[in-house]
Amino acid sequence: MIPTIAFGVPGGVVMAILLGASPAGAGWPPAAQKEIVADAITVSPKELKALLEKHKAEVQRGAEIPLLTLRDFRDQAFYPSAPAAGAVRKAAEHTAGAAAALRANDDARAARQLGMAATYAAGVVQPRRFAGRETGHWEFHSQVIPSSLKLAAFSRPVKLQELLEPAGKAAAGMGDDHQSDTERYEMALRLVRDVWLVAWLDGGRDIEEDLKVERSYKRVGEARAFTADMVKKQETVASVQTVQRWVIPFDKGEKNAIFVKATLNDKVNAAFIVDTGATLMTISWATVRELGIRITSDTEWAVFQTANGAVRSPIIEIASVAVGQAKVNKVKASVCNQCALGAVIEGLLGLSYLNHFNYRVDPERGHLVLETK
Repeated sequence: MIPTIAFGVPGGVVMAILLGASPAGAGWPPAAQKEIVADAITVSPKELKALLEKHKAEVQRGAEIPLLTLRDFRDQAFYPSAPAAGAVRKAAEHTAGAAAALRANDDARAARQLGMAATYAAGVVQPRRFAGRETGHWEFHSQVIPSSLKLAAFSRPVKLQELLEPAGKAAAGMGDDHQSDTERYEMALRLVRDVWLVAWLDGGRDIEEDLKVERSYKRVGEARAFTADMVKKQETVASVQTVQRWVIPFDKGEKNAIFVKATLNDKVNAAFIVDTGATLMTISWATVRELGIRITSDTEWAVFQTANGAVRSPIIEIASVAVGQAKVNKVKASVCNQCALGAVIEGLLGLSYLNHFNYRVDPERGHLVLETK
């Protein structure tokens, strides 16, 4: 008897995702900007970090404001041979605003100003594919975010422009590949941290930590570790951490469909719809061939109920599936071209993967949370 397995894909969701792709604004894509801000909070000195975490909602709200419009850049033509002068100007403006709010002991307003300053500071070294475009054809991949970063010693500039403009010029000379964007991410994180430190010190607040040493930072999802190396040579020290919880940013399409990036067998990267109603994960026939998986006479087959009707498909085993750092070995999957959409959506991330974790979807923050059982 051939079993019947249900998939919980709502009709029309895949096509809606393709047609409803969100446009890219000035600066980093929103998901990447959120990660930059979260990382910057983590690496901030404890006094500043306490304020940022207390008013985290204000920081995040402030960081989102510049992403909503290009009006702040209407007097600045973006071009790859020079830094975004508009972003430099606005970063300096909101840094000064944050310092003024700190002097007035208005910490909530200071947090929002710091959030806005963060987006503009990171925008100085934005990926060139996004520069000055209301829409973009290049999709930002989470793989360009490095797992380990170096943070140079902080040197307080006389003017904020002395910090931002050289970084913008350096970023403008980089290429368009993912390695360059990895370097840009590290630069963006460093700029945001330094801009926040300038505002904090200009606001008359104190910091006990020695800022004149180089630091290392190991980043694994939202489980972040930060270490400081006090040796004279300022060599970085790798931090070691056993991760039990992962927070995966997801993109959201119409009809509340969500999708994430996954890596199959450490070599094939693809996007999947997160479907808690799907018994198995699904992949396309093209990916089966790319992974080198053979369908033989011993392969099990099953009938699947999809949005397009019943489909008879083989059940295979994928050696490994990783979403971010959350990796599962020997994942059962079915082959379902009807669940895919060309090169955009590979298929469904179903319970054969998700049930290895305690999982939940956080729609407000746009996170898929996975915890080891």
